[in-house]
Formats: sequence, C-alpha cells, structure tokens
Amino acid sequence: MITDSRLDLLLSTFPKPPKANPIEALTDAADALADMGPSISPGEVRLILGGLASSWAITVDPSHFDRLGEWTSQLAASRARIGENGDDLQAHLADQAAGRYAMVSWPWPVLTRESRSLMPGSVTIVCGTPGASKSWFALSCIRHWTANGVKSGVLMLEETRKWHLQRGLAQCAGDPKLLYPEWIAANRDKANAIWLAHRDELNILGQHITCDGDMTLAGCADYVETQCEAGCRVIIIDPISLADPGSERAWEADRKFMARTKVAIEKHGVSLVLVTHPKKGNGKNGPPTLDDLAGGAAYGRACASALWVSGVDAPEEMPIINEYGEYRMGVPQKVIRILKARNSVGTNKRIAYTFDDLRFEELGEIAGNKQPKPAQGPRLRSRPSEDEDAFKDNA
Repeated sequence: MITDSRLDLLLSTFPKPPKANPIEALTDAADALADMGPSISPGEVRLILGGLASSWAITVDPSHFDRLGEWTSQLAASRARIGENGDDLQAHLADQAAGRYAMVSWPWPVLTRESRSLMPGSVTIVCGTPGASKSWFALSCIRHWTANGVKSGVLMLEETRKWHLQRGLAQCAGDPKLLYPEWIAANRDKANAIWLAHRDELNILGQHITCDGDMTLAGCADYVETQCEAGCRVIIIDPISLADPGSERAWEADRKFMARTKVAIEKHGVSLVLVTHPKKGNGKNGPPTLDDLAGGAAYGRACASALWVSGVDAPEEMPIINEYGEYRMGVPQKVIRILKARNSVGTNKRIAYTFDDLRFEELGEIAGNKQPKPAQGPRLRSRPSEDEDAFKDNA
C-alpha cells in the first residue's frame, strides 16, 4: 500500500531512533512527507508518523500527530503551488531567452525606450486634441510594422478604406498636395507616377485596414479576438471613443470591452493600441493626466502605457537629448508626453518631433522644464470634429 511505501521510505531516511527531541525528529519526517506531493492527507500523515514512532519505540502524545498531520497537508499544498508558479516563470524566462516574448518597437527609438509600450499582452492608449495628428501617428506605425514583418491590423471607425489609403499615399510621398482632388486633376501624370512608385506598399497596407463607422464596443472586442486568432502581433482601433456602447451604460460597456480584450491579448501575446480623444470639456491648465482621457476609468486602469500627442502653437528652439544621449537644440512641432509607463521609468517624459511632409520625425527627449506651448483648438465635444486631423499645407 502507499502508506507502507511512504513509511518504508521514511525508515530508510531516518533508520535509527532519534537521540534528540522526538517531536523535532517527527517534524523533520513530516517535512519530508510534504515533499511527496499535495495528495497526502492529514489522516495518512498521522498513520505514517505513528508507524515511524512505533518503529523507534518512542511514545508521543496523539495530539502531536494531529497537529503534524494538518501542518504537513498544508505545507504540501503550498509547495505544490510554489512549484507550479516556478514552472510558469521558468517557461516565461525561456520564452524571453528564445525571443518568443519580446517588445515590438515604435517607429521611433526614444519613444520605444522610454515607454516600452508594446509588450505582449499590453494595452496602450494614444490620446490628443483635435489636430494633434493622432491618425497620422497610427498610420506611421502600421507602415513601419508592415515594412518590418510585424503582423498588424487597424480598425478605423472613421472614413473609408480609400480615404485612408490616399492619406497613406500622401505620407509615403511626403506630399500633402496629394490629399487635394483639384491638385491631382491638374497634375494627373505626376500623381499617377507617385501612385505607381508606392503601389506595392499601399496594396499591402490596404490588407491591414478594416473600416466600419457603425461599430459597437462589443463589435470592437469581436474584431480584437478575431485578429488575435489570426496571428496579429499589434492591433490598433482608431478612435475607440467613436465606438457605440450599445444598450448598456457607457462605463459598463467600456469595462466589458477592456475585460474581453485583455483576456484575448494576454492569451495570444498581442499589443493593443487604442486611439482616443480628451474628455469632453477638457480645457484645464497644466499637463494632461489619465483623468483627461475620454471614456470610463477602465481605460486608464487597464493600460500599461498612455501617450498624449499634442501640436505646438508657437514652435521655438529648445534643448533636446537625442537617442544617443547627445544634447542638441531643436524646434518641436509635435510633442508626445508619456502619461503612464508601467514597464519603464519614462512616465512624464516629453518626446519632441518635427512634422514636415506628414511624417513624425523624432528629435529626442525635451531636456529641462521648458514647456512647448500646446496648440489651442476649439472647445472639445464628446465626438471629434471632421477636421480632427487637420494639417497645415506649407507647400
């Protein structure tokens, strides 16, 4: 029987009667029993320790066997849990060593280093005022990941696929005039030549874009789960603040959306990026915080990273630390403030960018306390205005 086999094992481990305190000796034996696994019961421990005491010809108060039986059973269960956690960590470390668990980079090295946003299973919020160019930011990311073999998908809740692809063409060419039908009509041959030069990239880009302007939060969660199953590494929804809560209260729909998507992205090791808008009526002085994000508190709580994109009202020269740690003077046109960085120490750091030719070009971290004056837009509403991604044509 199993009891006899365990008793025989203990007798081989402790073959001689103890010379010291017999209770201490029985405790050592009980500790050894706990290593045999969580299936051992208090009653079985009492029988085995009783047999051991009999073989040693010692007399012990039966209450000691009762206490040792309960203690051993609890200790065995605790060690089993620790073992399982240890196995999980060992597998997690092996995945990291093999590169299976790794961070995806933004197109910009300083933002990547300081935010460490795109870890597997993480949520990142990207927020900004109208005209801050959040959607240009998202488009830059999709193009970068596609070019570097990172499978990604983007759900656009505004406009059509051809509208977004035309913006992609303008960004690829670095020419905002390509957004104007009248310019294209007047420069047909040139526009066609630009299209032919970037056709392959745009055809691939189009495969990653889904457009639906009538999506509920539950539908967005369905999209995330489907993309996870399809093997996407990064998913963007732009903007999540346009998704309809459906028949539920908005805060409850937000909570359920985050709960569903967190399960999916953690299971598949996906990074989810949610583009959103500031809270209605936001116009306070001072730097933005997580409380300024549109939507329920679930977004700020669940995200591992939050970025605030803003334009600069009056660009001026200021000290900047580039990706190599060198101090330079630069003139930011866009600023990304890291509101939250759970996987890094970059919270509250500000990264400066130029925005010539519809592209974010990273200058580096803004040094010191000097604050670029943010661009002032109209009072924000609960839904974004049609000129949310307005730009200045300097051509």
